[in-house]
Parts: sequence; C-alpha cells; structure tokens
Amino acid sequence: MMRSRSKDTAGILVAGLRGADSRACLNFISAAGFETLQCDTHEQTLASLDHRPGIVFLALYASDGTSWLRLTGSIRARWRQARIVALAFESSEELAIEALRAKVDDYIHATAAPEAVIEILRELRAGEPQTEAHHDSATLGILGESRCVAELRTRLGRLSNSDCNVLITGESGTGKELAAAAIHRYSNRKHARLVCLNCAAIPDSLLESELFGYERGAFTGADATRDGKLKAAEGGVIFRPMRKPRSCGLWKRKKSTAWAATSPWW
Repeated sequence: MMRSRSKDTAGILVAGLRGADSRACLNFISAAGFETLQCDTHEQTLASLDHRPGIVFLALYASDGTSWLRLTGSIRARWRQARIVALAFESSEELAIEALRAKVDDYIHATAAPEAVIEILRELRAGEPQTEAHHDSATLGILGESRCVAELRTRLGRLSNSDCNVLITGESGTGKELAAAAIHRYSNRKHARLVCLNCAAIPDSLLESELFGYERGAFTGADATRDGKLKAAEGGVIFRPMRKPRSCGLWKRKKSTAWAATSPWW
C-alpha cells in the first residue's frame, strides 16, 4: 500500500493498478492536486476505507476486472459516501455490462485523455454528476427533468465511453434512434458514420445483401459491386431496429464476417 500526499484534501483510493499503469496513473492524479492512496488487494482496499476517501478508483483488466467490480457492494457497505469510478485498461462488452450492474458512478476507458479523467474526478469530488454536467438535455437532444429521464441521460453518457454492444428497448416512438444517436455523438466513434437500418422494411430475401453487400454478378440485376450497411458503418455505429423475428440462419452464416467484428451492433 502506497500513499501520495499533495495539496488537495479530498483523497482518492486507487485500487488494482499494475506496473507502468500504476506509475503513470498515480503521477497524473497527484499532479492534479489529489491525495492518493494505492491498494493492490481487495483486503487492503476495504481496510483503507477507514481513511474515508472521497473517490474509489478501480482499475479493470480482463483477468480480474469482474472481481474488482463485485467488491463495490462491500465498499458501499463500509463507506456509503464514496464515489466509485471504474477505469478500464482492457475493456470488453462483458466488463462494461458488469460495471453498469455494479452501478459505478462513472466508467472510463484508459484511452481517455488524462485531462478528461481529472475533470471527472473533480466533479465527482464536488458531488456533481459528470454525465449530466457534460450531456445535458440540450446537447443530448433528450428533453425532460424527471428522475427517469435524468437516469437515461446518465446511462447514455456512461455507454458512450464503452465499445460494448447496446440493446435499446421501448415502444415505437419513444426515441430509441435518438438514444443511439446520443451514444454515437459522444463516443470515440463519433468521427465515423452512424448508419440507421430499418430491418422491418427490408424483406428477408434482401436483408443479407443490405447488410453485407454483394459482388457484381452475384444474382440477376447485380451489375456492380455494392458495399453493405456494415461496411458503411465500419469504425462507427450501426443502429438496427428490430420489430419482428428474423431468420437466425443469416447471422449463423455471417458470424465470422470481418465487418460484423469491427462494427458495434447497437
């Protein structure tokens, strides 16, 4: 366990860091004026809550990220006022989902700029929800001040920092496409395209060609090669509303396609 003192009295407990990541992370947090306390094990982390840190910073890696997230219940039981931030060095869909279930206050990918991370920490220390501060109703395009709408904006802000797949549910006209657009706008894929595909309007016989494209001469009338929607969305986001069951055979045949692997299926 290592302690770093600096001019800021609001302490940050940093847990689970490894090697060079540990040194770099602690350096930029300390340089911003925070007092840091580093822990390497679950036991040290829980014991260090006696210092009443304002923020608990959990470093997540593929091998043990889930176990650190499962510690959040014990952290809150011992120190209810702590704000919990997950910093994913090796992010995955499963890890992001686990973080949402653990109800962490923020989920940050390690590729985020250090200045953005510091800003999040300062706002959490001050008790201001970061997502709402940066993604208010005007910027997200989602209006309303109710508790449910505020929670929706918070979740969309968290999801925008992740590369996980997202299932958006709701009745027709409730704003599913608006939610997908908000995630895209604030994600690291915002410079690539957001492609909206209305699957309900495409017959089963044409869905494969629309998604994956086709080569010239593949069928009657195919007089030129055409890229599919997945290729158009490469590096960006594809939003595909599904209002009726589709044949599973298409997804089984194409599950190894490179475009499907590189484009998230929002």
